[in-house]
Amino acid sequence: MTLLLEISKRKLNNIFFNFKILFIKNTKIIIIHPQTIGYDLFFRLLKYNKIFLYVMDNSFFCVRSYNVHPLLKNECLQCIDKLSPHEDCYPCPVSMSQTKNITHLKKLKKNSKNIIFLSQNKNQSLLLKLHFGNSVKVRIIGMDTNEIKRENKGHLYNITKYDIVFHGKPLIAKGILYFIELAIILPELSFFIPDTKENVKLVFNADLPSNIFFKNITWETGLLEIVEKAKLVINPSMWSAPIEGALVKSAYFNNNVATVKTRFGFENEVSFVRNHLRLSPDFKVASVQILDFFETKTSN
Repeated sequence: MTLLLEISKRKLNNIFFNFKILFIKNTKIIIIHPQTIGYDLFFRLLKYNKIFLYVMDNSFFCVRSYNVHPLLKNECLQCIDKLSPHEDCYPCPVSMSQTKNITHLKKLKKNSKNIIFLSQNKNQSLLLKLHFGNSVKVRIIGMDTNEIKRENKGHLYNITKYDIVFHGKPLIAKGILYFIELAIILPELSFFIPDTKENVKLVFNADLPSNIFFKNITWETGLLEIVEKAKLVINPSMWSAPIEGALVKSAYFNNNVATVKTRFGFENEVSFVRNHLRLSPDFKVASVQILDFFETKTSN
């Protein structure tokens, strides 16, 4: 009964929200994730208002939002300007047909001159210009993740020190498969993932190597200390990621941070990482880079 009431409440809230939008005119509006409110409502708002679109991901050209190739699992730019996704690219986070999503993105491109895009970083603004043209209106405003804080709750003790720590959600776009492949090819090193083994197996769909250790913890319940003690923290996002809080926190609390080389990711433009190891997308090459790094690094 409670579930039915909650479902009914949400449906009524959506109807009320959509109804209110019909009466918004001559207003300045900041929109985040147009696919979540629905493109039809987004275009209606655009018709009668001044729209600022704060760009959180790459859904303006990629139906997957995280532009990772479905087969190659690396940064994919094939839909920049031309919108021709692979047949295995399924719209995310809102489910719809690929054809419908492409129709929305073509309309977005056609109307882009009427939108002011708010970009998080330089590379994201470059992507916007490559897709919409140099005349697109872009303002780089950054993003304050508000996460570089350490509340005085005392230090956690008995924290295990691992060689390499994965900092992020266990998603393909965040590089979880890449991280596991590194662990397989570097059995002499210890690896840590802040999630359950069962959850990670749902993504990897195969036996996991014994040198990966798992614990379902958050930043507040021990991950901060594990990141601090790690010999190397990896934020291996495989897409053209804008500012990521995990990367910012990794660099703040550890001297040694690795990312995977991308053309348009935030990792490509950062200067605040002290010992920044930019790994090859080829995990075999990356494994050699890591071993060399461990032999030569002097900090941490």
